[in-house]
Amino acid sequence: MRKSFVWGITLAVAVTLQCVTGGSAAFAQGPLGFVPEDAAAAVFLPSVADVESAAGGLMKIPAIGGQIAPEKVLGDIAYQLNLGGAITYTDFLKAMGVNVNAPAVVMLLPENKFGAVLPLASRETAEKQLAELLGTGLDPVEEGNFRGAYSVMDGVAYALSDAIALVGSDDVTIKKIAASGGTAKSFSYQPSGELAVLSAFDRLKSANLLPQGLPGANMEATYQQLATMMDEMVVAVGETDGSAYLKLGLRQPGGSDIEKPAPLALHALLPENAAVAVNLRNNANLINQIRPLLAANPALSKNIAIIMLVSQMLGNEVAIGLTGMTNGVPSGLVAAHLSRPDSVKMLLGMAGAKPDTPDEVYNNASIFTIKEVKEGVNVYVATAGAYLLVSTNDAQIKSALDKLDTTGAIKADAASAYAAQASKGLNGFICLDGSKLNAADLPSNLAGLGQANAEMILGINGAWYDNRLIIPGGFAKVEQLVGMFVK
Repeated sequence: MRKSFVWGITLAVAVTLQCVTGGSAAFAQGPLGFVPEDAAAAVFLPSVADVESAAGGLMKIPAIGGQIAPEKVLGDIAYQLNLGGAITYTDFLKAMGVNVNAPAVVMLLPENKFGAVLPLASRETAEKQLAELLGTGLDPVEEGNFRGAYSVMDGVAYALSDAIALVGSDDVTIKKIAASGGTAKSFSYQPSGELAVLSAFDRLKSANLLPQGLPGANMEATYQQLATMMDEMVVAVGETDGSAYLKLGLRQPGGSDIEKPAPLALHALLPENAAVAVNLRNNANLINQIRPLLAANPALSKNIAIIMLVSQMLGNEVAIGLTGMTNGVPSGLVAAHLSRPDSVKMLLGMAGAKPDTPDEVYNNASIFTIKEVKEGVNVYVATAGAYLLVSTNDAQIKSALDKLDTTGAIKADAASAYAAQASKGLNGFICLDGSKLNAADLPSNLAGLGQANAEMILGINGAWYDNRLIIPGGFAKVEQLVGMFVK
């Protein structure tokens, strides 16, 4: 029964893994100052009340709420405190004397020990409730101005100051957290009004939390390479300007600013009515470096030769704009920059076209037609300078070619419906606008995509690779979309 107290205090972990948090005002970062420098990971909550409020809609979905409902996690602890059965996590922590409107932190420490830093509304209430839950005959815990106790039997210790409660696996853990005095700087990332999971590559490795791949696969070389590319990591969930976001941040080792690459260009060729628009920067050297990681993934290892070949053939970037389906074949435009433009002849030959005999020349570009790939569907392939364009629509190919000058380069004044995304996504972006989809083209189980609207932005922010999934409409929209596919 007392063990459920541990789960109640660490509800932040469960909520972090399966829920989302709202965009409240910025909070002070005090709790993070108690995280020891050897922590494998820390979870920052802007406040328990914010997290539970924002996740309220998701908690109503049985597949989600059924796993982390308060009555399931807390067990009979609520009755022990005379709270009744139908309570929220906010109710429980309020009853424990916790200030549910201030920031809190949960951390994972070496040897799978945990710790939590919780703001207090009432030290007196906290002491009373902890005594009720853990009983008497406990070992005392003292460190600085923190006083508490350790229950060896229950595997939980606590220590309180007037403003903060520290909870952890044992007395050694509590003393370690308290000894920092709230001045530790274990992570450079400072969350503000968002739920954030903070970690670092070397700490995950030391804690054996990185995947080891298939039996016999040596991941060490891959991990050594990844360590030269990033150190700190953060996964954050929040809401800003009416949009919800999920962010994966990776910091360049040492925190030096990342050199910004040349602007993306191929998005200018994509059709404005694309339901899905993609413009990604290609990095063949990076893919070659992480080849062992790809090889260790069963789903990718089967196709690793193709992945490597395509990556080496591509130049700086690739773009895709999908406008719908034609007789089961995707329609729109694929545009790619080639590292070796002459290699396209091989591809055309493999597709059945005559690479030296174009079917049409338009704006100095050669257009080849691959007829009847499916009944009533032709594929048009154009080569212009270092660019390769592919579409099932001849007019779409020519519309893109109109944006190229006589040398085959994209005109400086070529307009793009995706300029805003490209300016933020220096390494690429993916846009989904479900309103541009033809409902008749969608299978019944994916009909909800017609209401979906999202962006994936691969950006750079100082020393951080800032990758974000953005959902306009905030968490209300997230709940609606999740509810369509998860019951």
